[in-house]
Amino acid sequence: MSIVVTLSLIAGRAMLGPIRVDFLRPIMERSLNAQLDGQTVEFSHTVVVWGGWRRALDIRVTDVALKDRQGLPVVTLPQVAVGINPVAMLTGNFSPRRIDLFSPTIQLSRRADGSFGFRRDNRVSEDSELVRQLLEKVLAAPSAKDELRRLVIEDALLDIDDLAHEENWRVVGTTLDIRRTNDGARATLTGTLKGVQRQTSFNLRADFDRASGKIDVSLDVAGARPAMFARPTGDLTVLRGWDLPVSGKVSMTARTDGRVGRVDFSLTADKGTIAIPALAGPVAVTGAVLKGNLDRQSGRLTFAPMRLAVAGGAIEGKGVLFTGTSGQGGEIDVTIRDIPFATVAALWPTGVKTNTRGWFERNVKAGHITVGTVRVQAEPTVADAPPRVDFSLGFEFEGMEAHYLRPVPPITDGRGRASLTPAAFELWVDRGRIVDPATDMDIDVVGLYGLIDHLDKPTMHEADITLAAAMSVPELLTLLDYKPLGYTTAFGVTPQALGGNARVKARFRIPLITKLTMRDVQYGAWLTADEFLLREGFDDWEPAPGTLTLVLDPSGVRANGQLSFLGQPVDVDWTERFGIRDGTPTLYRGRAMVPAELLRRKGLPEAIEMTGAARIDVELAGKGTKITQGTLVADLAGAALGFPLLEWSKPAGKPGTLKASMATETGGLRPNAFTVTMPDLDLAGRLSFTDTGDFASADLSRFKVLETDISVLATQPANEPLDLKISGRQIDLRPFLEGDDDAEARPAQEDEEPSDFAATADVDVDTAIAPKGVPIRDMDASLRIAEGELVDGRIHGILRSGKPVSIDYSLQGDKPGLDVKTEDGGELLRTLGMLNGVTGGQLSLSARISGERGKRHTVGMITARDFRIKDSPMMAQLLTLGSLSGLRDILTGDGIGFDRFDVDFDLGEGTLLLKDGRGMGSQLGVRMSGRLYDGQKKLDIQGTLAPAYTLNTVLDYVPVVGSMLSGGENEGLIAIRFSVGGTTDKPDVSVNPLSALTPGFLRGIFDVFSQGEKKTEKPATP
Repeated sequence: MSIVVTLSLIAGRAMLGPIRVDFLRPIMERSLNAQLDGQTVEFSHTVVVWGGWRRALDIRVTDVALKDRQGLPVVTLPQVAVGINPVAMLTGNFSPRRIDLFSPTIQLSRRADGSFGFRRDNRVSEDSELVRQLLEKVLAAPSAKDELRRLVIEDALLDIDDLAHEENWRVVGTTLDIRRTNDGARATLTGTLKGVQRQTSFNLRADFDRASGKIDVSLDVAGARPAMFARPTGDLTVLRGWDLPVSGKVSMTARTDGRVGRVDFSLTADKGTIAIPALAGPVAVTGAVLKGNLDRQSGRLTFAPMRLAVAGGAIEGKGVLFTGTSGQGGEIDVTIRDIPFATVAALWPTGVKTNTRGWFERNVKAGHITVGTVRVQAEPTVADAPPRVDFSLGFEFEGMEAHYLRPVPPITDGRGRASLTPAAFELWVDRGRIVDPATDMDIDVVGLYGLIDHLDKPTMHEADITLAAAMSVPELLTLLDYKPLGYTTAFGVTPQALGGNARVKARFRIPLITKLTMRDVQYGAWLTADEFLLREGFDDWEPAPGTLTLVLDPSGVRANGQLSFLGQPVDVDWTERFGIRDGTPTLYRGRAMVPAELLRRKGLPEAIEMTGAARIDVELAGKGTKITQGTLVADLAGAALGFPLLEWSKPAGKPGTLKASMATETGGLRPNAFTVTMPDLDLAGRLSFTDTGDFASADLSRFKVLETDISVLATQPANEPLDLKISGRQIDLRPFLEGDDDAEARPAQEDEEPSDFAATADVDVDTAIAPKGVPIRDMDASLRIAEGELVDGRIHGILRSGKPVSIDYSLQGDKPGLDVKTEDGGELLRTLGMLNGVTGGQLSLSARISGERGKRHTVGMITARDFRIKDSPMMAQLLTLGSLSGLRDILTGDGIGFDRFDVDFDLGEGTLLLKDGRGMGSQLGVRMSGRLYDGQKKLDIQGTLAPAYTLNTVLDYVPVVGSMLSGGENEGLIAIRFSVGGTTDKPDVSVNPLSALTPGFLRGIFDVFSQGEKKTEKPATP
């Protein structure tokens, strides 16, 4: 009872704070040192603390130093809890039953012989027995004495220098609990092992059976690398190449002397590499599952099953690897799926026919094995020497790239199957391609068998290849032209010259030597081309595949069938004779019906209208695709043709023929002479081109169209405008002067792009036929066109009346403008198809032109002298509306005479304005202003008619009163206001009848009241 009271008092006092009991320090040091064998423990203070209800009273010693036999400190600890039986302590027994270490830092070194020693201040204790002694105390059988039964280390940092492998290991957050049991001991250990760029979390449980001396260990790991465990033990060398993070469970049986028996494992792994002696190189894996065991005694590693995820594929299998005194060996059976060929070299067994592996690694590149089986047997030879390995491999594949005759492009995208043994490699390709982007070659391989035998012998190897492929003719020629073949060049053709698809069969017997010549290769090729294409020299004609039968042999090519150009079928014959150095070994013939829209695409001018089709026959001769000469004949009977500019046309069914000869100049094949024969059209001429193929000249010696009969010489000097020389008997101008009634009314488009056409033209014809069939004799002209616009023109001729006419036009110089002069103005106007009611008189037009292209502005004056107006419907309507019947009778008789007529005009942006037009004669005076036309052909003219003009204007000479009565200069006492509206096609004429009886200064007032009473009659023709 007294002991209980004493302990209760001590516990109650300890709850209030530590109790220093330094008087116990010597006693406890003697008790602890008695547990050691030559080592000593020293500490500074001894205190009793309350450790909580779980621990109750603790005796703790501080500043603890553990010294080796030499008396040197090897471990220092800030605080250690020592568990002592309180009852035994009261009797003087201070032997510890439990020791607790709190957050210690323990430094150990693993020596080269595998033993451990404490390390302090970079010095390793020579005493290697201390760690072993501590373990033996815990694991020893219980005795009558109250000895140490439990050792606990909490939150420790364990620092281990592995001197054998020059690596440092740190175990952080370590918790170790070792407790003695009646049959032995049990230990649990948790923590995180850190190495250089490596970290492993572990949870270990060990059960020690004292009777048998066995230790059963169960280890759960996360992120462990097998190579990490191989190094500390030094014996598990087979794991050194397994460098990948592994998680799972490992169970083993060990003994107290460090010997390890059977190790069972069930592990999963993430991305890493595996390198084992049986394989040629490390294998990169993205995941793994591995179950099996390792028997340390026999050195056998058994795995079943094994699953590796390799580069998107998988390897599954089972096997045994062993290392013994006689060497290394094993047996592996594997199924592989979706394994890249690039990985196969790494999986190749060590020592298995290295020449086979070398050929495979050099020549089989891209692609992957979809499914395959591998059996590898490795038999040891002598210690430390590679094992003797034999294997068999069979697999199916996709996407393969295989080289068979370098530098010939390989087979790519291959799909098929293969078998490989140390003696031979056999390959069956069901589908594949032979591609070379540099030459646009893309061959569809529809069947291939390849055999490379005698790989196990140091003799010359041969590849026997039988190929069935669908390819184009150019691809076949390209394939045959690669070194060391060179057949296409030897035949004198180029691959690009021909096209089309073909079914090809070929066989090659090719020695696998570094320097290969044509003499070394045996071959035979048979092909039938169902499609054919002529590429070079026909680019502008858009060749497309057609049907063709083709035979190719060393003598040449013979073909016939139907091709397509510009979407039209063409019957063709082609003959190519090989070995002909001089002459024309190539002959092409073609015939086709060509529709008008196709000819339009190929440059038929817009000025020529055409419907229907023409039958065209072409014959070309040369060497290969280099054509040197040819002829073309077009039967145009089935086509309807028209040349609106010349008002010529030919209906379908009427005969028509075009013939042209062609020859090769520097710029290519060009027409050099032609004739065109049709009803009312007869052309003949010759063409020439520059060395670069540009147009040089056209000599149309015969140009007969309807009533036009001329010759034209067109010459294109270098960097100069086109030069035209037009001469002959007659040229019909009516299509040009009567062709477009709206041309003058259309304003120029500001955004219209200028043409780059430039030309000079000299015209000298006997007769020019003007509108209404009126002739102009001895017409000569000099014209200059720049950017599609007439910039200078001089035209001279003789009118039908025998009077001369001259027109001068210029957009250049200081005063660009237009000048027209003739002594018979009426005849000129009729010749131009304008104002047929004017006869006789002198006419002149003088104008100045300003503004840029598309914004031309013309301002000038028209002056006419001594002319008469006769039979003018518009004038007759004005006189009728104005009740001037007498003048109307004169108009229909000899006509109304005028002494002069002057008018200013302003032409710009499609609108013609007349300003202050004044006409004077003894019978009638006219004054007018307004818009003659605009883009909509609208008229808006106002004016005044003054009958008996000479007498009517006498009052103008009376000061003040005369101008008031007459209404202004030159209006007269009696004058009729009129207006013309509507359009040029349908003019609307109206007059103000009251204005004739009103003094001049009041006419404007009556005009206001009469605006709504305009009398309108049926529009008259001007």
